[in-house]
Amino acid sequence: VRGILWQSSMPTPPDGRTQPLLSRQSPQPHTENGPQMASPEFTNDLTNHPFRRIQVGDLKNRTLFPDNRISTTKYSPLTFLPKNLLEQFSRHINRYFLLIACLQLWSTITPVDPITTWFPLIVIFLITACKEGYDDLLRWRRDCKENSLKVGVWRVNGWEELVSQEIYVGDLVMIHPGQKVPCDLVLLAAEGGRCFVSTANLDGESDLKTRLVPPEVLSNYKSREALTNAQDSFVVECEHPNPTLYQFDSKMWVGKDASLDPSVAIGLTSVNLLLQGCMLRGEHSVVGAAVYTGQQTKLGMNSKLPPVKLTQTDIMINKISITIFIGQLVIVVGFGIAGTVWQSQTGEGLWYLEFDGDSVIHEWWWFIVIPLRFLLLCSFMIPISLKVTLDFCKMAYAYFVEKDLQLYDAINNIPATANNSAIGEELGQVSHILTDKTGTLTQNLMAFSHCFIPWHPPAQTTANRWGPSPNPNPNQWGATLSSSREDSATVQQQILSHPHGAAGLFARCLALCHDLSVTEDGSTYFGASPDEVVLTHWAADSADVKYCGTRDNCRVLDVCGEAEEYELLALLEFDSFRKCMSVLVRGSGGQCFLYTKGADEAVTLLLAESDDRINQEAEMLAARGLRTLMLASKAVTEHEVEEWLTAHHLASTTTGATRGDALREVYASMETGLEFRGLTGISDSLQDQVPQTISMLTHAGIKLWVLTGDKMSTAAQIAQTCRIVPKTREPHQLMLYLEGGQLSVEERGCGETRAHQSALDLVNQCASIIQDHVTLFNQHMAEVFMILDGPSLDLVMTVDQWTGVALHASIKCVVCSRVTPKQKADVVRMVKDEGSITLAIGDGGNDVPMIQEAHVGVGIVGREGLQASAAADYSIGQFRFVSRLVLVHGHWAYHRTCLLAQYAFYKSIFLALFQFCLLYTSDAADEEDSVDLGGRRIIKKKKNRVNKRGTINKEIEIKINKHI
Repeated sequence: VRGILWQSSMPTPPDGRTQPLLSRQSPQPHTENGPQMASPEFTNDLTNHPFRRIQVGDLKNRTLFPDNRISTTKYSPLTFLPKNLLEQFSRHINRYFLLIACLQLWSTITPVDPITTWFPLIVIFLITACKEGYDDLLRWRRDCKENSLKVGVWRVNGWEELVSQEIYVGDLVMIHPGQKVPCDLVLLAAEGGRCFVSTANLDGESDLKTRLVPPEVLSNYKSREALTNAQDSFVVECEHPNPTLYQFDSKMWVGKDASLDPSVAIGLTSVNLLLQGCMLRGEHSVVGAAVYTGQQTKLGMNSKLPPVKLTQTDIMINKISITIFIGQLVIVVGFGIAGTVWQSQTGEGLWYLEFDGDSVIHEWWWFIVIPLRFLLLCSFMIPISLKVTLDFCKMAYAYFVEKDLQLYDAINNIPATANNSAIGEELGQVSHILTDKTGTLTQNLMAFSHCFIPWHPPAQTTANRWGPSPNPNPNQWGATLSSSREDSATVQQQILSHPHGAAGLFARCLALCHDLSVTEDGSTYFGASPDEVVLTHWAADSADVKYCGTRDNCRVLDVCGEAEEYELLALLEFDSFRKCMSVLVRGSGGQCFLYTKGADEAVTLLLAESDDRINQEAEMLAARGLRTLMLASKAVTEHEVEEWLTAHHLASTTTGATRGDALREVYASMETGLEFRGLTGISDSLQDQVPQTISMLTHAGIKLWVLTGDKMSTAAQIAQTCRIVPKTREPHQLMLYLEGGQLSVEERGCGETRAHQSALDLVNQCASIIQDHVTLFNQHMAEVFMILDGPSLDLVMTVDQWTGVALHASIKCVVCSRVTPKQKADVVRMVKDEGSITLAIGDGGNDVPMIQEAHVGVGIVGREGLQASAAADYSIGQFRFVSRLVLVHGHWAYHRTCLLAQYAFYKSIFLALFQFCLLYTSDAADEEDSVDLGGRRIIKKKKNRVNKRGTINKEIEIKINKHI
């Protein structure tokens, strides 16, 4: 359709401007919408160019882009029957039964009535088709509800209330408070230049997010009427539809006569984008321009079916079916040859068989008749109803999980949910559990615990630049303070007596370096990071340096009762590569400052002068089990600011995948030569019964791996608190530490650090140490615990022998710190590829890759949102429910499934072989009657009882020892 549109002539716009189109003979670049663009590289070919250009209000957008109709259905009325049949016959076992059913239509070879196969086959297909059709009907109803939502859209005659499916790219859309955003919009008008949205429908996070109007739009168009009158003055250049929710590397030009020069473009980021599915909060309406509609929105691009997971039981059933099929072929060939020989030697001499009057036996194809008869006789060796029976039983297993009151989180009103009913028995075979830490083992309820403030920072230029910073304790270069009243009074006294001293700079860094919003009364902060909320509240309550919000692009602080304003020049957003964020501000005196906050190992590399005492203080905070952050700052000259802002504007207006690299390069040029300002430590308490749950799982023989982004010392401390790693080591217990590629051994009360030459050398050393330890103690007594960081994990993962070392039988637990979401998924894949059944559990969006990679994924409904629980196979409210989910429901489901599958094969094989046992005694007797008189009566007595046991049987009475 797109090709036809490009080849057809389009009407010339009223202003006489023309728009070149692509042709098949000589493809030429053209514009997509609106005026002829000056940029020569622009093209409307969606497949060959990395971005699209949209003129707001241009009617041509309707022919080039889809409308806002949402469709998540799998079938249509015309395609349902053929598509569903094609899907069902894509399974080998269904093809096998179709072949058998078709052979039974040949009256010459069939010894049974064809209805005996066709009827159950049709019933099974109908049940599956009805289930698929009903699920698709529910999806269609949800789509109709979403497509029928009323929304205000600007048309020629003004604002009109239309259904959401009538929105097109380039339309101006008005969203009212409490209304759901119908498509992806670039925010162009809002009260005060900002609005607040709830993204709970996207990621489950309850905190409100701030969305901003681009400053150039806010300054040029003060009212909504001015915006609608000049709607054709906006040109947006953005990437093609992609599933990245929090990335929007785009730019925009404002003004009818504005040239499309990149130097005058306005950079757009995710903070300027209202995503489909968000809910507008507040008291004022907003207006935005649609850039992605329908299935091309970021939410639509993320609406994908989860990966299909095949359980080990299903794999075994398939293998058994293949084995039985091979056995069938052997029986068919053997008995077919025997039957042909018997016919020629004996059967033709029996007058009552009437072979003489049957001319068919003289046909050339008669030699295949007897083998095919035997194939039909033993066809039900593979039970045709097994899959449907197991599917119904598995649905019952999932129902039992959801209705189990012992899996219900009454405090947070969160029941257990089975998103995938097909893998219940896999829970009973789990050998490795890989878990996140924050929000999974802990409550993700952050609280300020301690901080370290250097009274005399290592950089000696500090005193000259900021003024004197007296040390309350001359014997120490800094102080570790808590949230107590005494320490808070000390900090406030230091700020009062020396506003720009060490304590003042420390508190200002916390109050300025964040991406939070504040309520109108200034009492509550909210944002995406709970760490920032806690630190900003501490600065306001304990240090009396309060962030009062943003006014006219200035961040307002209340420092001990005196107002201070800092013009926000740039916000250097946090990313996982830099592991820090910064703000560039200009004070009321005209001097510019850069404040930085981030992971201590990342900010340490940015300091002008390093000091071992800084690392020692960070380790001391981490040893308490705290999440540590480092603060730093520096003064920046006006000339440096101007040059950097120019480079930043060019990088921020880069469209496409190169924007991230360009921004990181610009950020790195500013985030250098910093001066150390302090450390913060935030506590996060454990969830209820976490140590008891872990002890119960380890007693069941399940090995636990902890994958966290915290630093190594913090992860080690939490592991000890959770009883994953023993606090005091016995002689038979060995600790291995891999940090920065260096191996440290803690054995029998003494420690040793060993150097290595390469990754292979490091892995070989680990293997040698483990083997020596196992030799010293027997295999059943030796215990090894391993703790390593992200760089070391990357190093050893390149060596093939590492898998054998990490999965050694004596290794009871592995703790991986400073790992990325990709590394988490890689670790799960490594364990899974070795044949171990894995269960991954997490609570945040960064845990989704490992949850989907594992055999069984469990998501915790926590404070980090619903992404993990939505992508998981099972969703629970607390980590402690994992023990019952695995040890009780998993065991029951596995035992029931195996019982039902074994009985089904036993029944089918018994009935088939029973016929062959009668061949030598009955000759030409009616085999079907013989089976009815024999095997079927024997099987029928136990059939109902076995089906019942396969659904609700409890092999053992579950009594969990609460003292474990």
